[in-house]
Amino acid sequence: MVGVADVVAGRLLADDEPAFDPRPLLPGGVEVVRCAEYRYGARRATAWRRGRVLLAGDAAHTMPPFAGQGLGAGVRDAWALGALLARGDVDRYEPLRSPHARAMTRLSLFLGAVLETGSVPGAAARDVLLRKAFRAPVLGPWLTRGGPRSTASGVLDL
Repeated sequence: MVGVADVVAGRLLADDEPAFDPRPLLPGGVEVVRCAEYRYGARRATAWRRGRVLLAGDAAHTMPPFAGQGLGAGVRDAWALGALLARGDVDRYEPLRSPHARAMTRLSLFLGAVLETGSVPGAAARDVLLRKAFRAPVLGPWLTRGGPRSTASGVLDL
């Protein structure tokens, strides 16, 4: 069986821990009709290949949603794997894709830590800095377009 290495940002709820209840934080008169609990984590298989079995996408690596890279990473895995299988060169798959998946997971964990800070002063500082960053002449348009773009996924080289 392929082992999984867990990496988490902050603290995840334990399986027996009750879900977050937002009602005490809401102003009077607000009724919660539905509250869905969402748990996330970042995990990476210790090996993406065992014999003839290859892992891709969420089977090889999961990441929190904050960088919006989960589906894209899986698509890039499938693209790379398809090209490498056609060439009979699947030994290059994990070394090619793992560094990029790891970098996107780290970015997602960082963004999650910034966005989900439990510190009131930290959140206030984050909000001020982000407002200023979005108004800056060069940085603002770059952030509005989605921030960092990378072609380092390896699939464009295939």
